[in-house]
Amino acid sequence: MQLEKYHEQETEMLTGEVIESQLEDIAIKKIAHAGSFYTARRVAHNLGKKMVRRKAAQLVPLLGAVVGGTTSTLFIYEVGIAAQRLLQERWFGRDIETEGKP
Repeated sequence: MQLEKYHEQETEMLTGEVIESQLEDIAIKKIAHAGSFYTARRVAHNLGKKMVRRKAAQLVPLLGAVVGGTTSTLFIYEVGIAAQRLLQERWFGRDIETEGKP
């Protein structure tokens, strides 16, 4: 009789330990899954940031070319107008800027 009670108690204890162990395993798996999801999100976020920075860095030379080309074009245009006026003044012998003004 005592042996049967001892055996029942031992079985209940082992069953409780097994259930507790299984619950711990489930909890650990849930935590690991949540952690891996968080890690994957963080890695994706960091990769996205790096890709945007690299693409933005690739635009810098293009923007420099546009600004440089625009500046050069405007400068050459103004030099051309100044040269044209100087030629007209020398050729026609009069000041173009003040012509027609009182």
